[in-house]
Amino acid sequence: DIPLSRPDTCVSSGWWMNNIVLKISSYLTQCDSAYEHIRRRSEAIMEQEINLAMHLAVGYILLDMPRSDKIYNFAAVLNRYLSNPTLQQKFVIRLTVPEEEKEAEKLYQKYLELKQLCEYPIMLSVCLSFSGELQIPD
Repeated sequence: DIPLSRPDTCVSSGWWMNNIVLKISSYLTQCDSAYEHIRRRSEAIMEQEINLAMHLAVGYILLDMPRSDKIYNFAAVLNRYLSNPTLQQKFVIRLTVPEEEKEAEKLYQKYLELKQLCEYPIMLSVCLSFSGELQIPD
């Protein structure tokens, strides 16, 4: 077998599946941009990164929740992969929870919308990242 790319030769396949998480930056996932050229480029980059993760047999793919209020195209790209019954990768959506409660609730509602648009797949999980001091109610 000839390696298809340099990462194929860096570590064994078991390491890719069990010990490596591929992270796709939120700067690359602007699939719902108002600008068509940004939207198309983001979709292509996101698909390319996911395909590389699948080729390397990475077990987990971490994506930041898009900054845009709209997530329809982002969900459509994800759903192309999540609807594949042979998919072995798990997608994890990182939510950076803001300090303000209303903003945190809005973010969570967006995550619930994403799950609904993707038809509640079991291969989609959430990772919470807290950005500052948490307010503990008395």
